[in-house]
Amino acid sequence: MLARSSPRGALRGLGLSHTKAYARRRLSIDEFNKNKKDFTFGADADNFGRGSRHRQLQGAFEDHAPLEEHPKLQGLDRASPEYKYQLMLLQQDFQNKRQQQRAQWELAERVKGVGAGLLALVGILAAYQLVTNHKYLRAQVRGWWAPGVDVSRVLDMNDPKGNTRAVAHLAERLGADADAGFLAALRDSRVPGLYLFGAVSGKRLPARAAGFDGMLLADVCVQDDYLVAIDDKGRVLHYAPGMASPVYVHMPAKVRQVVASGGRYFYVARNGRAVWCGGRVDPATQARPGWLTSGAPYAVSSVALDVLARGERLALVAAGAEHLLLLTSHGRLLGVCSARAPASKGQYGLPRYAQADAPEPVPTDVAFDLVNLNNEVVTASSGAKAVRPRTFAAIAATAHANAALDLAGALWTWGDNALCQCGRPKAVADDIQPVPRAVYALKDLARILRYSVADRGLAGRFSADALAAANNTFYVKMSYRVDGDPLLAQDLVLSFGDGLRGQLGISRYLHMTPTPHVLKSLVGLREFDEATQTTRNIGIKSIVPGGDHTFVTLDNHGAHKDVLVFGDNLQGQFGNGRTAKSARPAQIPKLLEPENFDESTKKLVLKLNDQTKNRLQLADGNTDGVEQVLAAGELSSAIYYRRK
Repeated sequence: MLARSSPRGALRGLGLSHTKAYARRRLSIDEFNKNKKDFTFGADADNFGRGSRHRQLQGAFEDHAPLEEHPKLQGLDRASPEYKYQLMLLQQDFQNKRQQQRAQWELAERVKGVGAGLLALVGILAAYQLVTNHKYLRAQVRGWWAPGVDVSRVLDMNDPKGNTRAVAHLAERLGADADAGFLAALRDSRVPGLYLFGAVSGKRLPARAAGFDGMLLADVCVQDDYLVAIDDKGRVLHYAPGMASPVYVHMPAKVRQVVASGGRYFYVARNGRAVWCGGRVDPATQARPGWLTSGAPYAVSSVALDVLARGERLALVAAGAEHLLLLTSHGRLLGVCSARAPASKGQYGLPRYAQADAPEPVPTDVAFDLVNLNNEVVTASSGAKAVRPRTFAAIAATAHANAALDLAGALWTWGDNALCQCGRPKAVADDIQPVPRAVYALKDLARILRYSVADRGLAGRFSADALAAANNTFYVKMSYRVDGDPLLAQDLVLSFGDGLRGQLGISRYLHMTPTPHVLKSLVGLREFDEATQTTRNIGIKSIVPGGDHTFVTLDNHGAHKDVLVFGDNLQGQFGNGRTAKSARPAQIPKLLEPENFDESTKKLVLKLNDQTKNRLQLADGNTDGVEQVLAAGELSSAIYYRRK
């Protein structure tokens, strides 16, 4: 077949001679047009005289001599079969080399592209690190040229003598707080009584309240301008600033707890079977219990508790702005509307009370059963479904939201979620969650805490123990225990919700968060136990939230417990003589004693400023059976004495 084909047919099959001839004819035409015109135009006109990328590559690949001029074809007749055969071999060899060259070129281009991409990625990451860490890098670069510093001459920032401006400022504040009334009411802190600080007393340091000396109290509800207390005998006292002494009021029975909600006070009977509500008394009222009377007349009304079963009592009562959340001895949850015209934000836990179009009116002062929470649907192995009771162990309430812990350790929330206080991401500006939902199971909370314990939670178990709530922030008290190794025991606190004023206690100010955060300042606190001659972790005894500030009492070994506080301090509700807020749990100075004022003002201020050696420690009651307890309100705080 090779012999029959003509030279032109062979060249046409190889695609060379015609291409060359056509290229030469095209170039001659281009040359003609170039000579004919004074300007150029065409596909490459935008390149301003430079060849396109494709033409450059094509020129690189066509940089070779014509095959007809190859030495192997010299001396052969162009019409002979030998010439055609050699030309075909040369063409095949040429095509193979061209394919190899193109493959090498493509590989090189790919490597260049990957390299350029990696270089761009490294540049982006470097720019990001430079922008985010520019302060640290700038300080590090400056440190290379910084002169040596004699460490021995560096002042200790914890030294109270070092900050002269703070000392002068505290001296001025102390002079304003320690007026004649303050000094007249001052007693030894070992004498039972009541200390008030914040808006309720107008003092930034704990001041003794008149008329409470020697009293043991069971509960205190402190507000910014009023206070209701219950003594250890179950009697109710009302007190306001300016009153010479508290006023006993007559109640239907003995009381164990008092909370404020809806502009009124709710009193829980000592037997847990009744709740009464009433308002404030006239400050001019002066009445004390005598032989024939138990206090001043006081109008109260009862909260309907018809939903309580036989033998069922109230175990815990949490108060919101316009509602109450009740936990019974059977582990059931009940709700109560405490306001005459409440704002329904889903805090009642029943969808019929939170419908957007036509919500059902909520009855005031009537307890209702949270049926959807107190019952759950279970499926048996046979596939049959049944309803069984769900039991709860702890409750807490913010202004318009609630939280509850069931016996399995799951955290349930419902109500107002405008600041993520329900533990769910905020969907709209006025987010409401009217249907209770388990937002975090115990394993979810344990997953958050596992890196805060020594063995990452591998050998022990977590448990959810208690709940507490500020205005729009929830706190979950957790514990970690390892069987056979008490040294690994650790108490922890989680917080979520509003944190704009430091209420989260996570050492930074956060607008809001639906995710629980660990209060790391409370993790890893250790002390030496002289009884066992070992060091152990310090536990957490109690969490006492107010409006936007929270007290944490540690469970130190011994008769006195350390106190930490964080959050807002606008009215001096920390009791540290200042008004600066703190996002990190901080210590506060101990209570002032009468002998402290025998010293100079400067020495007293230095003692108040030194919160390491002069920190507040509350009596635990191990020796005399009387403990000191904290209470907190919106912008006020109190310390009272309670029989342990």
